Amino acid sequence: MRDNSLDWTDPVFDLFGLPRGAHLSRDETVALYCEESRAAMERLRAYGIKHRRGFTVDAEIVAVGGRRRWMRLLAAPVSKEGRVVRLQGLKQDI
Repeated sequence: MRDNSLDWTDPVFDLFGLPRGAHLSRDETVALYCEESRAAMERLRAYGIKHRRGFTVDAEIVAVGGRRRWMRLLAAPVSKEGRVVRLQGLKQDI
């Protein structure tokens, strides 16, 4: 959470049309979400972190190259000493 780093599997890079293993910032990848989906994801993410709750959201993204697609994002907070230290989950092509 502290540095907004990402740790993705190869299929997630493929979903976004990004080179596998690329070092990306969260800001770079969030920019690929369509506006309405980005707002919903950010709202659920903030709530999930604050209340230590998981969430699921279907989000539209524009993959590199301009292809619009939908994915399902499932995330759960991981806490240490009562504080969320990271989110873990999956992104699924739908």
